[in-house]
Amino acid sequence: MPDPAFLVDGIMEQRILQHICPGKPVQRLNCNGKNVALEIIVDRIEFHIRLLNNRYDPIIILIDREQRRATCADIVSSMNQLLDERGYRGQFVLGW
Repeated sequence: MPDPAFLVDGIMEQRILQHICPGKPVQRLNCNGKNVALEIIVDRIEFHIRLLNNRYDPIIILIDREQRRATCADIVSSMNQLLDERGYRGQFVLGW
């Protein structure tokens, strides 16, 4: 049975998910903005995944596109690759 945890950009997303999914962890990445490199965002995601210590499955990651020039599909593809390379394949669901 799925037992998700959530990683989000902002306070509003955090509050909404805490209301929809009471009792589930909803952590803010505190790392957003159109000039933040995807690698930095992935570093923060990895930090939180380690803190969650394999207690939740899946980790649902919701990120704002923040007016980036890249398409959502390109961003998701790049971040999936970065997270897979770090050994997290199959442990997360990424949404933009």
